[in-house]
Amino acid sequence: MTTIDTKTLDALGLTQKPAAAATNGNALGQDVFMKLLVAQLQNQNPLNPQDGKDFVAQLAQFSVVEGIESMKSAFSDFSSSSAQGQGLQMANLVGKNVLVAADRGVLDSSGSVRGKLNLADPSDRVTVDIYDESGKAIRSIDLGAQPAGEVEFTWDGKLDDGITVAPKGVYGIKAKALQNGGGQLALQPQVEAPVESVVMGGANGVQVDLGVLGKHGLKDILEVL
Repeated sequence: MTTIDTKTLDALGLTQKPAAAATNGNALGQDVFMKLLVAQLQNQNPLNPQDGKDFVAQLAQFSVVEGIESMKSAFSDFSSSSAQGQGLQMANLVGKNVLVAADRGVLDSSGSVRGKLNLADPSDRVTVDIYDESGKAIRSIDLGAQPAGEVEFTWDGKLDDGITVAPKGVYGIKAKALQNGGGQLALQPQVEAPVESVVMGGANGVQVDLGVLGKHGLKDILEVL
């Protein structure tokens, strides 16, 4: 590679002080690159000229870098636009109930906790157990034999005596299915909850806030009710 004299760089206005280099982030723009390429051509050894393939390779490399930077900028703009559109879409969910996988539910003024279970196979008996904050079982709901597929359940807020009503609050939920071979299979409850607000701009992207059930992304919403 031919050495370029610093006087040539001075004449081209390409020399920079350290402070200036730090200011522009050491970025090599298209104009500067072309000036350097022209200077390289003008100052090469006429008895041993630079191979034309090397110049083409340099131009190709610069074009690739420029293309990558342009793509990064385009994808960044697209991602930002997509997130805003998703946020507006999810804003329509505020005030509506959604179904999410959760191991707890909220007994509020509605007086009940509703949800679903998914059975991969038929079961001789399906039960849903409700627990208080201390982990004590306070109600067991027997759904009986169920075919494969979705199974809905509702807890009316009453304890096992069928009379006493539990106070409003958050309760644990566990479900299981009795298989034909006699074994028990734990099931993941899907609980209904109201969307209180939409959260945008966080590390996890756009999310819906379900209050005490936490924040959930769009992929976590199994159904809008």
